[in-house]
Amino acid sequence: MKWSVGTKIGSTFALVWLLLLAIGMTSYRSTVQLIETAGLVTHTNLVRLELTELLTHLQDAETGQRGFILTGIDRYLEPYTAGVAQTQGSIQQLRQLTADNPNHQRRIDTLEPLIGQKFAELDSTIQLRRTKGVDAALKVVLTDQGKIYMDQIRKVDADMDKEATDLLTVRDKDAQQKAETTRDVILSGTLFGFVASLIGAIVLSLNIAVPLRKVSAAAEKVATGDLNVNLVTTSRNDEVGTLTRSFSAMVKGLRELNLEIREGVSVLASSASEILATTTQVA
Repeated sequence: MKWSVGTKIGSTFALVWLLLLAIGMTSYRSTVQLIETAGLVTHTNLVRLELTELLTHLQDAETGQRGFILTGIDRYLEPYTAGVAQTQGSIQQLRQLTADNPNHQRRIDTLEPLIGQKFAELDSTIQLRRTKGVDAALKVVLTDQGKIYMDQIRKVDADMDKEATDLLTVRDKDAQQKAETTRDVILSGTLFGFVASLIGAIVLSLNIAVPLRKVSAAAEKVATGDLNVNLVTTSRNDEVGTLTRSFSAMVKGLRELNLEIREGVSVLASSASEILATTTQVA
């Protein structure tokens, strides 16, 4: 197959560009995977944060209930009212965040009735405080039924948090591996691209620039009248090979022409000598 100089140069650059494209695509894919993993880590942290917020809201509700039982003043119920509303919001948020996790969804199904029972217990003590006084309300509190509900809620919450923590550990490790892979791909790809470009430049230089430099040096010698130049003929079928063979043929032709000229000059000199001798004799 005949490869011209332009084809060789274009093929070398195309190979380097394809290599850089492959490196870029690999780096992009690794970066996308890293971003996705980081998003999963953030998502898991949001689940854990919401679990903590859920317990905080329940504790706020308990605080409001106890304050009202002790004082009978309605403004102490503000944390209770806010806690009830915020707890419902946390449950809805947890359902949305864990929609892809069946285990969490089952635990939320367990949590909701427990939280409902806890709020019913809190509400009953508040109503008893309003209607029958502090002693009646405290009597219900001292049955520890509210504590039992709260302990069960904490256990389910802790189980969810443990699963989220285990998942977070896995995702953190995965994110670290993805980061290391992305770093290695970029570093090795950059180094490989540099080496490939360097090799391409060396190959082009040896294949094109060096032969042309030899032909140029030989042409300079011929221009000064030195025909004692020898170019190694090559079987290359590109422009460099054609130029080398043509230049070698031209030099060979110039040598033969120079030899013929010298022979002609020698013949003319001999003839001139004979003519001069004959003229001298005639004279």
